[in-house]
Amino acid sequence: MVELEKIELANKHVFNGKEFPVAYKVIRDPGDDGDDYGVGETLKFLEAKAREGFFRKLLKNHGTVVLRCGRKLDPETLSKYIAAIGVNSGDQLFEQNGSTAKRTEVTEILSTANEGPSSIRIHQHNEFSRFVRYPTKLFFACAEYAAEGGETPLVHGGEFFQRINEKAPDFIRELSQRGLYMEQIWPLKSDSNTNWAYKFCFGRKIDPNDNDFEHQKLQAKQLAEEIASPYCEFTPENDLLIRQYPPPQ
Repeated sequence: MVELEKIELANKHVFNGKEFPVAYKVIRDPGDDGDDYGVGETLKFLEAKAREGFFRKLLKNHGTVVLRCGRKLDPETLSKYIAAIGVNSGDQLFEQNGSTAKRTEVTEILSTANEGPSSIRIHQHNEFSRFVRYPTKLFFACAEYAAEGGETPLVHGGEFFQRINEKAPDFIRELSQRGLYMEQIWPLKSDSNTNWAYKFCFGRKIDPNDNDFEHQKLQAKQLAEEIASPYCEFTPENDLLIRQYPPPQ
């Protein structure tokens, strides 16, 4: 029998009366352990909980859910767990494009998050939120535990907004009326796989056997207009410039 047990995290905090994050552990009867560590039973359980709206409700109330799923944490098993929760919660797999970090595809579901050096600070952000098309939920998975380090910092959007609004209410008011504008360049060449022709940037539709450079540019530009912004152009140096303007809310 598979069940969920609520657990307490040492670094959680409470915002608007809700735990952030809320955490659960998948538990099974001790006598059920087999060679596959109960992956099949766990999958069925997660699918059923997702269909009844359990995870949607948790995310709506808490913003982030930590789920510890047992001993078998290889990428293939983790991918099955993620698909079980996502698909049965009514979601579709988000296709990653427009990345600004080097990523490696591990499975059809999982990719590395960022392969940059640990010395580079990554500021708080909402994934692809400035794009026309963006994900509504993110799954982060850990296949191996480190002795120390490797933590993923989490920021509650409501709390973040509240703190800024307390310090700069006039700025927030003006921002809500004018919206945001951002220019970003994906270079022709890059040492870190962040050039526009890279698969996770805007090269997903480019045929590796296509030697027509202008056609490659057209393919990348069409994808960028579709998922990032309608305001795209190539510079004289053949870098891809994208102007992003999320309208005021």
